[in-house]
Parts: sequence; structure tokens; C-alpha cells
Amino acid sequence: MRWLRPAMSLQKRIALHIVAFAALLLATLAFGAWWVVTEAEDEVLDRYLLQTLPLLQRGPAPPPWLEEFTSQGALYERLALAEIPQAPGWYTIFASSDGRHARWVRGWKDRTYIWRHGLEDEYRVHVGLLDDRTVWTLVHLDDLEYTEDEIPRLQLLVLLFGGLAWLVSVMLSARLARSAMAPVVDLTRRLHRHEASAEPLAAACAEDEVGMLARALDDALAREREGMLRERRFVSDCSHELRTPLAIFRGALGLLAAADVDETRRAELLARLERSVGRLEGLSHTFLVMAREDRVRGTRSSQTIAALVREACAEQRLLFPHRMLQVQISIADDATVEGQRDVLIVLFRNVLNNVFQHSSATSLEVSWHAHPMGHITFVEGPAGDPSGSSESSGFGIGLPLVRRLADMQGWRFVEERTEEGAPVVTVWFDE
Repeated sequence: MRWLRPAMSLQKRIALHIVAFAALLLATLAFGAWWVVTEAEDEVLDRYLLQTLPLLQRGPAPPPWLEEFTSQGALYERLALAEIPQAPGWYTIFASSDGRHARWVRGWKDRTYIWRHGLEDEYRVHVGLLDDRTVWTLVHLDDLEYTEDEIPRLQLLVLLFGGLAWLVSVMLSARLARSAMAPVVDLTRRLHRHEASAEPLAAACAEDEVGMLARALDDALAREREGMLRERRFVSDCSHELRTPLAIFRGALGLLAAADVDETRRAELLARLERSVGRLEGLSHTFLVMAREDRVRGTRSSQTIAALVREACAEQRLLFPHRMLQVQISIADDATVEGQRDVLIVLFRNVLNNVFQHSSATSLEVSWHAHPMGHITFVEGPAGDPSGSSESSGFGIGLPLVRRLADMQGWRFVEERTEEGAPVVTVWFDE
């Protein structure tokens, strides 16, 4: 099982695979060389016998390793072949030492059978015609020392060459693995020591695959740092937004607990508590929408912009009844944008809340522009008396949260000013 295997570095795995491949290749080459030597020996023997056999047959006394048979029965008595060759030519036969078990070699199946049964005595049988009769000439190769002195030396040379080549392949494989993995090992070492202030990982890498990996890691680290910074800002914004209504709650409850609070003051404190509750509800709704969008992007549909802006504006007038702000909505009733109603209402509510709560402007113009790309703008009018705004020193839902919500939707949120210095907030939907 995989979890039982000991851990192995990538460099060692590459070296192991290269060495295994080299060993397999060398084993194949060594087997091929052995087979070539064996075939060469057989070819040399066949040529030697082909040339000397007629002379030996005409000689006074044949050598001990040469026997002739004029009948199949006599040959069968000498070698118990299941099938006697009949066609003229040379044949290779292996037999046991007593000759009671023999096999005629015609292919790999026969050689496998010979190896499995240990038939070690090798013979050559020549089938020919002599005086119009078939003669089987049996040559016992184990007694014929024509090539026996040379073949072992050649086989030893093959083994030595194979061993030397294997050693060289191991050394070259290890060197190749170290050379190929050096950039990766160096990148891993620098990644472990890498800090936010250090130079990019790709600075010391070549323009190759490792360099591409280093640039990808640099991008991932940059995104991680940006994400952590964004999360810290988000937590700071959340803490900032929650602190204000809670402080209002604490102060109002302390004043309500006093015994000398008259009915007018009590009504004012209750109204302040009600506005803080509404502020907390809006804040919790914003966080809920952002958390839900962060997990699963909801299904978008066509939403009417004018109706949503009017709804958000009506909510702010209820929360800030003493805020004298003229809101001019220049949006056609049939203007639409692709999105989710909850997300759009939270976006418009937060922008309007920021103006109602923090701005000292006396007017606000909200307009929709379909060309060149669909976007909505919030332009504040001239500033009035800052003391005229309800709780002008308080803190509402901050625009950084609105910007974060827009980024999650793929929209662009822009804060700028007009030539006269009036604040302008623009949300681009169709980029």
C-alpha cells in the first residue's frame, strides 16, 4: 500500500527511475549480446562442420564426436527423439546425459522446454543422402572443442562490458538527476526561507519550467499577502462598524436608567436606540450577503434599478427622519442590471447610509448611464451645516465593505471627486 512506502524525495525518485531504466536497457543489450554470441557460435560450428564433414566421412576412422546412422531406429536408440528430422539439412538437438530425453529445437517453445527440463547435452544432426540412402550424421558438440576455448572469453567480455556500462549508467543517472533537480531543490530551499520582504523567487531562476513555477509561486504568495491584508482590513472595518451602535446602546441604556429622565428625553433616547438597531440589522444583512456570496455565487437575474434605489432611500429616511437631504433619482423605470436583489439593495443601502449619516451635503443626485457601459453614480451636492445631519459624528457602514461586496460580484467601485470637489461614487456593472 502507498502509505506503507517510505518517503522518498523527488530527486531520489527520478534517479531511481533513470537507474532502473538504464539497468533494464543494459540487461536487454546484454541478453542481445549473449544471443548474438551464441548464434555466432552456432554459425561458426555449422560452417566448420559443413566444410569438414565430407572429408571426415571419407576418412579411415571418424572422430569420437561424430556418429553416423542409416536408419531412424538406430538414431532413436541413441537419442530418444519423439520426431526424427527427414528433410536434408542441419538440426539442433538437446538431450539428457543418458540420451533418453531429447528435444528438437524449432522455436522458443522448444528452448523453454529445454531450459525447464535441464537438457544440457547439445548435438547437431545433419540429414543427407549417401548412395541414394538417407544418412543421419550426429555431432556431439560437447566433445567438439572447436569453439569452446573462445566462446567463454567472449561471454566474459560481454559480462564485463555490461557491468562497466551499468556502473557508468548509474553514475551518469545520479549526475543527471542532481543536475536536473538542482533548480527545484534550490527553489524549495529558498521558498522555505522566503519572507515577505525578500526578492521574488523567480529573480534567481532561468526562463524554463522551474522559472514558470517560481513565478506562479510568487503570484500565489502575493495573492496570499493581499488576501491577509484584505482580511485584516475587513476585520478592522467590521469592528469599527460594530463598535459605534454598541456604544450608542450602552450610552442610551445608561441614560434611560437615570431617574431624572423626562419623557421627551426618553423618547429621543428610544429613537436613537431604534436607529442603532436598524443600523445593526443593516450591518448583519451586509455580512450575511457577503458570507453567502463568498461560499456560493447566487443566480443572477434582471433587477429594476430605480425601484431598488427608491426602496433603499426610503429606509434611510426612516432611520434619519431629521436629515434634510434632497435626493434626485434620475433613473428610468425600465433600467435594469443583472444581479441579485439582496446584493444590490445592500450595495445601494450602504452607499446612501454613508451619505445620510456622514455627509453634510444638502442634496444627492443618483443617475444611471447605459453607455458606454452600464454604471450608476452618486454625486453629492454642496455642503451645508455639518451640525444639521443626524448624529454626524457617528460612524456608519464604511465604503470599504461596499467595495469588497462589489469586488466579489465582479463590479468596479470607484470613489472620486468632481472639478468642484464634490464626492462621487460610481459602480460599474458591465465591465
